[in-house]
Amino acid sequence: MIKAREIYKHFKSDPRQCFEDIQEALRRGLEGKPGGLKPDEFSIRDLAAYFVMVDGEPLGHDMVEVWASGRLVESDVVSSSAFAAITQRVVYAAVLEGYQLPDTPLSRLVRVVQARSRDNRIPSFTLPLADGKSLEYEEGVDKPAVGMATEYAKSLPIKKRGACINITRETVLFDETGQVLDAARRVGEMIALEKERVLTQFVAGLVSNCVIEKRKTDSSEATSNLFLTTGRWVNQQANPLADWTDIDDAENLFLSNTLPGTNLPPMLSSRFILVPPQLRTTANRILNATEVRTGTSNVVASANPLANMGIQPVVSTLLYSEQVAAGVSQATAAGTWFYGDLLQAFRYVQAWPLEVTETRDSASQRRADILVQFDASESGIPMVVEPRVWAKNTPS
Repeated sequence: MIKAREIYKHFKSDPRQCFEDIQEALRRGLEGKPGGLKPDEFSIRDLAAYFVMVDGEPLGHDMVEVWASGRLVESDVVSSSAFAAITQRVVYAAVLEGYQLPDTPLSRLVRVVQARSRDNRIPSFTLPLADGKSLEYEEGVDKPAVGMATEYAKSLPIKKRGACINITRETVLFDETGQVLDAARRVGEMIALEKERVLTQFVAGLVSNCVIEKRKTDSSEATSNLFLTTGRWVNQQANPLADWTDIDDAENLFLSNTLPGTNLPPMLSSRFILVPPQLRTTANRILNATEVRTGTSNVVASANPLANMGIQPVVSTLLYSEQVAAGVSQATAAGTWFYGDLLQAFRYVQAWPLEVTETRDSASQRRADILVQFDASESGIPMVVEPRVWAKNTPS
């Protein structure tokens, strides 16, 4: 257990550096590095004894109960700001521990971009290759212009996810540090789970009208569902996953699409196969096979044709449950898989990353014995940038 008395000595000589060092030690602890600290090594009551100040001096263990009972009030001689600041760092570390759920593959893969406004747009561009044009140009002639100014993909409204963690009178009196940290970890887990759920819903095409784009051939914004069998693009087909030929069929589906304003098919710079848990072993068997066999009477063995394509398998435990929750039958959800360039197709537009802020409110203290409240939150929304490189394959 870290003694608050030792931390206070550092705080007294350099308060700002003290807080920075604690934050760094907690970060190192989260990463398992030498010199790191874990949230469980702190005691909230011990911290209150040394970091709630009366006339600029530590409250002391004997006065903790008096302060927690509300018989000391915030004034020019009593301050709990240092206690709140150091406890905020400990609680944040616990929230972050919970937030790092191992089974959130989409949260780790989808690229994050910073939101700049409520109307978030990512510019798209079309090379001027339609109608037989090329990038070649003659001497004294302007270079072909890339149509970027009026082309974009747009996100749906950003959402917020969060919860609060209260440090109550009882928390300090009975030194319920463990319960507070458990609650903080649980909050982190739930925020991470909610973010992964919404990413899964977008990637699986469960959000209606999630594609908002304006391309070279559009006179105004076009809104669409992610997966279409006809229309602006074709990226859905009946294609049960059984062997390498099914992945070949998914790859060939993209050849039916062209980038707006060009006669070129979209190019995949990375390849992912996203499957529910029911297809985990099937996907791994197909991708890891050392050879394949074709033919019936004259069987021909050859190397796995997928071996050099760099296809990354992604197993999502939420993929099945989110489809079922959206009304997809269990059999269909268990056999549906997705393929394409996940990194090119999607972004996560983030207003702010996971953060923990503290609030001290005398009204809450009087009403509910809440000494300090910590608010954990994250804000963002998935965004479809290029639907033409992401395909849905159903069992029938």
